[in-house]
Amino acid sequence: MTISPELHETELESPTVPAQSGAVDEADRSRITARLLAQIAETTDEVEHKRLRDEIVVLNMGVARA
Repeated sequence: MTISPELHETELESPTVPAQSGAVDEADRSRITARLLAQIAETTDEVEHKRLRDEIVVLNMGVARA
């Protein structure tokens, strides 16, 4: 899975599992999630839709676990 530029801006230690590494704080996670959801709403490409959705899931895994 390709991680969005927003996640790279936070200089994550493990870009494929940012929520698990604890590198993204709550404000960043919320901002990035909102931006990804907006991108989902704008895309008509099913592959891009799935990629964005998967990225949201990975980003919010820590929240789901809590």
